[in-house]
Amino acid sequence: MAATDDHKQLHVAMFPWLAFGHIIPFLELSKIIAQKGHKVSFLSTTRNIQLSPPSLPTSPHS
Repeated sequence: MAATDDHKQLHVAMFPWLAFGHIIPFLELSKIIAQKGHKVSFLSTTRNIQLSPPSLPTSPHS
């Protein structure tokens, strides 16, 4: 399938369950989505965001 000029960018909101066993897989999925060129908003508590791994996506879409 060829890429076209009318490619739509998605804005995905990730809202995992608040336990860390759920947050880490959501972070990994968020990275993959952002690498595909989509915008990702990761919603969680301030404390969980502070404790999350420092490897959050650094693409312009994150």
